[in-house]
Amino acid sequence: NMVKADITSPGTFRIGLGFAQSIDNLKPYPNPCKYPERSINFGPNLPADTKIKIFTLSGELVKEVTGTKWETDNQAGKEVASGMYIWLAEYSGKPQKGIVVIIR
Repeated sequence: NMVKADITSPGTFRIGLGFAQSIDNLKPYPNPCKYPERSINFGPNLPADTKIKIFTLSGELVKEVTGTKWETDNQAGKEVASGMYIWLAEYSGKPQKGIVVIIR
């Protein structure tokens, strides 16, 4: 198997191959998420039924994410403030957690 891409500008690229069967070592990126970037990606190959929740440091639920990307918004669709947020991902009863930082 071979991956080929024409690259016309410098940058950072991430290539994911195969299908994830676990969420071990999940590392959301970019982290910190600095303006003008507005989304945090939890990976292109998350298992389909992975549940991701975002919380404030005080434990208040900010957003339940469906898919692999958090658009740095709350349940009402409004941008969250700069700060640290806790993420909790769960797949097959196995939780993974960490911190993401938003800088506006």
